[in-house]
Amino acid sequence: MSELSPRRVRPPLGLYGRAAAVLVLGWTAGYIDAVGYLELAHVYTSHMTGNTAALGQYLSRAQWPEVLQHAWPILTFVFGLMLGAALTEAGRRRRFHSRLSLVLGLEMILLAVLVIWSAPGSATGAGLWWVGLPALAMGLQTVTITRVGDQRVYSTYITGNLSKFAEALTGYSFWLADCYGQHRRSNRRQRWLREALRHRLLGHALLTGGLWTLFLLGGLSGAERESRLGLAAVWWPIAVLGALIAVDLARPITAVADNEPIAFQS
Repeated sequence: MSELSPRRVRPPLGLYGRAAAVLVLGWTAGYIDAVGYLELAHVYTSHMTGNTAALGQYLSRAQWPEVLQHAWPILTFVFGLMLGAALTEAGRRRRFHSRLSLVLGLEMILLAVLVIWSAPGSATGAGLWWVGLPALAMGLQTVTITRVGDQRVYSTYITGNLSKFAEALTGYSFWLADCYGQHRRSNRRQRWLREALRHRLLGHALLTGGLWTLFLLGGLSGAERESRLGLAAVWWPIAVLGALIAVDLARPITAVADNEPIAFQS
């Protein structure tokens, strides 16, 4: 299979640009989660940990309508993960550098369908079935940007981000204490400060903490917009996704590396 000529490949987005993109996706996930919960059957569309715990609870009580209510978004979210991974891999095999736009474009379509054709939000059967669309969209989004530098990230997996934030901050605190003692004895505090500001664990903590913060802000803004616009509030994250697609087409956010192996290969 032929590869793109290096002269035709646009320079990829840098490390800070990719970090900014995943933070924007974190805001989008929080926004959709809040609007989806308020408008559609009161079920979260990216919070699969809570849905799984609730599913077990209702299974134990044989409350089948509630079982379906929490099983359906889990199924569609997982299908979104698989579909997003398949689209990403197809783009990788064809050496299509703006492959993020493929997944985000499909996410935009799903959210637009939700706004245009779904029934008014309530805990009715229509609300339950329509919740599959944003859950599918969030599954797609989860596999878009999964690495920034050497840090593994997910824009919808907030529990994991908090865990990584705590680990990075703890490790960074120990490093600060050890390194400060060494530099204080040698009277090189300015060098210690420079190293401290550039340490990779500080970057990890800022990124994962930032993802939590942006998810929270997305939930706040989504709830505020939903109170005024209902499901029409989803047009805001649709516009944001469109802007990210434009960036990806101009400067690939997850460009295919020359030495990147093809996945799913026997």
